[in-house]
Amino acid sequence: ASLAKTKLSELIVTGDWENGNQQGGFEEKDWSDYAWSATVSNWTDTSVRLVELTVTWQSVGRLRGVTVSTLMYPEEG
Repeated sequence: ASLAKTKLSELIVTGDWENGNQQGGFEEKDWSDYAWSATVSNWTDTSVRLVELTVTWQSVGRLRGVTVSTLMYPEEG
């Protein structure tokens, strides 16, 4: 959950969440077996976006994951 919160915060602070759906890995050695994916979708109001970030990993032969989310208002261009 901590990895997911940290990555979601990074996407928000940099504004990269506005680039839409994304995915990647963690370069740090201790977390190299973990992957993340972010999805951005309209919420109930089209002026608000739901940003969800999921971190996945393998444990005991099964894929595990945790998702954190937040609501964001896009910057007006």
